[in-house]
Amino acid sequence: MAIVAAVLQGGVTLGTTATPLYTAPAGTTAIVKRAVFANSGGAAVTVTVRVVRNGGSGGALVNAQSVALNGSYMAPELSQLVLGPGDAVTALCSAISSVFVVMSGFTM
Repeated sequence: MAIVAAVLQGGVTLGTTATPLYTAPAGTTAIVKRAVFANSGGAAVTVTVRVVRNGGSGGALVNAQSVALNGSYMAPELSQLVLGPGDAVTALCSAISSVFVVMSGFTM
């Protein structure tokens, strides 16, 4: 099985409801290396990130993390997170269209 560097999320702007960031496809395991949340909105906001395991269980790994205006947050909680087939990462923000997200890692 080859380990391949991958863009898990090439860039998406978060909403106030859960936005899908990445779902591991069938037959694939993914490892998150880095996730960056950048706030270009009008004020400081909070970001919540959840992992949903295949089958529906899961929870918040990042809960209402503050991101300053024009600041960014590199979520250490997500570093080295292993996602099995069907596992998903979602995120939401306290203000719509304020936070842009990119996420990279490896797939195998």
